[in-house]
Amino acid sequence: MPEINIIAGSRTYPVECEPQELEDATAAASILNGELASITSHSAEDLEMAPSRMFMLAGLRIAGRLAEASGQPDTGQDAAEDDQSLSAADEELLERLAQVAGLAEDLADRIEAMFSAENRS
Repeated sequence: MPEINIIAGSRTYPVECEPQELEDATAAASILNGELASITSHSAEDLEMAPSRMFMLAGLRIAGRLAEASGQPDTGQDAAEDDQSLSAADEELLERLAQVAGLAEDLADRIEAMFSAENRS
């Protein structure tokens, strides 16, 4: 089974995915890794943030960008009202971004479960 790596601070989390998910999972991991790297570089040098907090912040940033790209305010309102004003390319981009965000969320859940399991050991 293919494996991708998520890097949070000084830790690397290998995550397996289905072969048919590899392209989207790689894209999602790239976005997530970029956010995590940004968070790491902006945190205090002597204070390493807990991975669960890093993943939460990364998820919030990605969700904010997704809302911004869709032209939606960050209120969580249904995007159905604006669907008619979107071009086909915009709709395809939004669908792709939603898929990547979903995969990033799934990856974060898997990593959090792995982190929790490590702490119990």
